[in-house]
Amino acid sequence: MDKIPVSDIQEAIGYQFKNKRLLQQAFIRSSYANENSGIEDNEKLEFYGDAALDYYISRCMFSEFSETTKDGQFKSTKTEQELTEIKSYNVDTESLAHCIRITGFQNFLLMNESDKKNNVQNTPSVMADLFEAILGAVVVDSEWDYKKISIVCRSMLKLVNFEINYLKWLKHWCAEHGYQEPYIKPKLDFFRLQMCSQPNFQLHSNPFFINQPSFQLQSNPFYAQSPSFSDLERPEQITGAYLFIKELDLHTDSDIRYEYAAYMECAKKAYDIIQIREMNLAVGTPSRDTAVNQLNILYQKGFIEEPEYSYTEKHDEDGNPIWQCTCDVDELERVYIGDSSVKKEAKKEAALGALCKLLDFDIEMVEDNLEAMEEDE
Repeated sequence: MDKIPVSDIQEAIGYQFKNKRLLQQAFIRSSYANENSGIEDNEKLEFYGDAALDYYISRCMFSEFSETTKDGQFKSTKTEQELTEIKSYNVDTESLAHCIRITGFQNFLLMNESDKKNNVQNTPSVMADLFEAILGAVVVDSEWDYKKISIVCRSMLKLVNFEINYLKWLKHWCAEHGYQEPYIKPKLDFFRLQMCSQPNFQLHSNPFFINQPSFQLQSNPFYAQSPSFSDLERPEQITGAYLFIKELDLHTDSDIRYEYAAYMECAKKAYDIIQIREMNLAVGTPSRDTAVNQLNILYQKGFIEEPEYSYTEKHDEDGNPIWQCTCDVDELERVYIGDSSVKKEAKKEAALGALCKLLDFDIEMVEDNLEAMEEDE
């Protein structure tokens, strides 16, 4: 048990144990305990870790999707079915296994020779059990301190967190349109010999975004801080991935080191491209005169949240009113501003800026075309 790097693991999960023996116990499989008298395995810790994770996810969902109406009724922005689906993604075996695989914690499991021979430490169920056992050790050591439990959950889950399961979305979207499943492979494998005759689409479950830190497109800094964990030989360590949708001639790639994260980034890039294409089909070329209505159409079709407009009235040197309109769309990182002596025109200008960004249009080109049309008239 001395081989388990307790200090490094504590740093990675964001928790310092009072009783470090509990963390060591989280790495002991029953096969090892059965051959070593006086040693307790991690199965009971798994049970409490599972319960704590379930509670944590439920509280996150409650905070994110719930509200109380003015007349005192409880309301959720998600249906019961949607809540069940979101929860299942977060506690799914594959999701938890990926969190462990990225850290390499499974390489420190204590097991008997038979387990080692069968390489059980790299099976999804065993890695998911380890995730729950580590969390269970925190539960016991902290005596169910929810604040500390939530920090550990965030630290471990954030490793593979994307806003939605883009892989699953992309597979379903292709099926709905009668397309073949996306072809996705590690970059090292993609150009070997020939293209696979059968699509290779790795579909794993992953948490929907429920108030978790955003995924950072970089390797876990834990590796740089912990040489003992660096460059472990694991099948999930690859050098990026490549995705291709034949019917659309759509290609995306990723240079992320880890398989699941690389596949997910490829799928997200494809998702973004498809969303832009579908929004363009829905509203056509951006136009200043119709920009407000075009944004409203995108909202009605579910592409974006409802745009919010706010106004500020200023005056020029001669005392003439100058209206400044701000257009705020949740899906965009910044707000867009329009200025005009006419309130309605300021709104159009702000909406046009947001619309061009959503549809990936160069706003200067749109405005130049508009000016050219006006001159022709």
